[in-house]
Order: sequence, then structure tokens, then C-alpha cells
Amino acid sequence: RTADDIVAALSQIKYDETPDVLTETNLHLGLQALTGLMNDAASGSRGETLHVIVLTDGNVRNEAGSATALLSAELAVQHQSAATTMWAYGIGSNVGNAVLKAVATGNQFGTLGSAEPTESTCKSVAQSIINNH
Repeated sequence: RTADDIVAALSQIKYDETPDVLTETNLHLGLQALTGLMNDAASGSRGETLHVIVLTDGNVRNEAGSATALLSAELAVQHQSAATTMWAYGIGSNVGNAVLKAVATGNQFGTLGSAEPTESTCKSVAQSIINNH
């Protein structure tokens, strides 16, 4: 993939942000789905290095109050794979940086600011991934 491929994919993502409204953010479920895809014989990574870009507000929560613990448990599974590099970027005006740092492999995290990533922020993310690949 090229930086242009990454920019094109990131530019198509729409992220609605309603001020002062907290939603349930069960990031662990998204990561569990990723694990399922990676282990699926038909669509899995087939031993190739997998680069995962996680876009989140970095604020995990659910009604049961267990979202942080569930995320920690799932990240323990995700970070066991040397073939997976995870990038975490915060979206919105109230980003939880601790979650970004926990999700990312190494120092591969940052914030995009607005709810709609601009072309320049998409290019920045893409170039960072290409440079560190």
C-alpha cells in the first residue's frame, strides 16, 4: 500500500460527534472482531505483517462500567502478536490519550482533532505509517 491508498481510506471515514453526549464505546469488541478476522482461514493475515489503524475518541465506557477492564484484557491478546502493528489516533475534542497509548504499539499514536479528518491530517497519518513500516 502507498500513502495515497491510506489517505483515500481515511478520507472516506465519517465520524459524527455530538457535543456533550457520551455513547457506549466498547473498543474491545472491535478488537475482538479483528482477532476473529486475523484467525479466519479465508480472510486472515496469512503470516503477513498487519497494520491496524484504530480511530477512536479514546474514551471507553459502557453501562456496566467494565469497558476499561475488557479493553485491557483484549489488548493483552492483541499485543501478543509480533505480526501486528497498531496505530491509534484520537478523533474529536475530548480525546482520552491514555487509551490511545494503551492501544498503540510503541509510540504510534496521535490526535486528529476534529471529527472529520482533513486531507492534511490524513496525509500526516499515512506518511507516519509509511515511514515507520
